[in-house]
Amino acid sequence: MLVLLVLAVLSGAAYLGYRVFKIKEIAVEGNSAFTQEQIVNLSGIHLEDNLFLLRTNEIKAGIEANPYLVLTEVQRVLPDKIVLHVQEKKVAAAVPLGGQYAYIDGEGTVLEIANEAGSYPIANGMGPTGANLGEKLAGPTDYQWHVFQTVLLPVMQTAEISEHITGIELSEPTAVTLSTKQGITIRIGDEENMETKLQWLKTLLPRLIDEGKRFGTLDVTGTTGASFIP
Repeated sequence: MLVLLVLAVLSGAAYLGYRVFKIKEIAVEGNSAFTQEQIVNLSGIHLEDNLFLLRTNEIKAGIEANPYLVLTEVQRVLPDKIVLHVQEKKVAAAVPLGGQYAYIDGEGTVLEIANEAGSYPIANGMGPTGANLGEKLAGPTDYQWHVFQTVLLPVMQTAEISEHITGIELSEPTAVTLSTKQGITIRIGDEENMETKLQWLKTLLPRLIDEGKRFGTLDVTGTTGASFIP
């Protein structure tokens, strides 16, 4: 008799839990380029699903099927709300790939294959051998990736410089150059002393552009200062 009573109580609790914890609200935090509706659709979650029967790994797999998205947390808010916390990856460069371009983030993950470079800086000389969405671009050496991250990423995060940059040449990682919309070539050299090089660029590049300089080379490879060769 006691066993039956216990089973009845457990069954009643399970039924009550199933009824009470049905999802009434789905929220998304951390998104900007993607709408809430897009992310919820990828997650596979529906209103009236049970809050505690959702499988986090399945939600993560659904959302991260889009290479631009990372699910960082599934938050259950009692009694009937779920919050999806996401991060959106940003394109750092476009890498030429057999007549197309692989859009990659700062870690080298392929986010998209496109026919045009768009507004992104073109990373030449990386020697890509393959590009699978959601995976790291194949081909570049570890040192090329290191230089890519220590040179291009800080440059593109510096407002005074980034708007003018159209590409980076990485075929020789110790002799890196940047190209600009104005036709000025920037000689960076290797990745050493990038903080100092950035300061020189922040000061000199806008000044040269304001003076109407077109073409020429801005050399920041020196140890005591930068120079401009028309």
